[in-house]
Amino acid sequence: MVTSASRSIILRSPHKPAWLPVVLVIAVLSCTAIWLIHPAPRHRCIGNTDPDTGCRFTFTLAPEWTPKEKPKPGFSKKQDDLTFSMPKPSRFQIWLETHLPHGASYTHFENEVSVCSGDKIRSGNRSPFRNFELQGDYPSPKHPDFVEPPGTRVMEETHLLVSGQPALWRLTRADYQVSAIAAGRRGKTSNKFYTYTLVVKVKGRDAWFAAVGSGDEGHRFQIQDEVQAIGDSLRIEKVR
Repeated sequence: MVTSASRSIILRSPHKPAWLPVVLVIAVLSCTAIWLIHPAPRHRCIGNTDPDTGCRFTFTLAPEWTPKEKPKPGFSKKQDDLTFSMPKPSRFQIWLETHLPHGASYTHFENEVSVCSGDKIRSGNRSPFRNFELQGDYPSPKHPDFVEPPGTRVMEETHLLVSGQPALWRLTRADYQVSAIAAGRRGKTSNKFYTYTLVVKVKGRDAWFAAVGSGDEGHRFQIQDEVQAIGDSLRIEKVR
């Protein structure tokens, strides 16, 4: 019997491409980014029912907006009266606002969104909509009763339909001077404050709705997006 010389068999591990870890890292980062930017479901808010018209307003609100303590009843008679505080900024946003010289962080105005509803005819001078009138079924500022704060400039004013109802969209900007000591500078600095107003009048009924958002230069677009989202989600429900 002839035996052949035995050969040793070397077992080699399968070769792993050098780019595989990079792809895995990119995939994980991409999934994290998608999770962070993906909008959370909006919360549905249900307003009070008007005893005379039997209607109520419903809308949605981003979950990060928190309700503020309800103010004491004022002069105006309101069916709904809600105010929401702007979401708390992340640490990164705080760092940006602290280190970037845009001056938007030194304002004494509140960044917030307010929602109210009510009637106009029945409440008369106590209606929150007493300074608005209808022009061709569309709500419009009633002049000269509608008075702007000093230094206010109307940037945009247009009529549109919201949930099938006549509405007014209005953007104003107020220019004001504040002390720049907080910013480490002497004298005064000029700042801008924006107000986004959406007023809706239900056709054939004495029912009005308004969403008003106010924000400084650094947060104006976040305020604008929320007011527009409220308008997009607005529904008028006939309860009885």
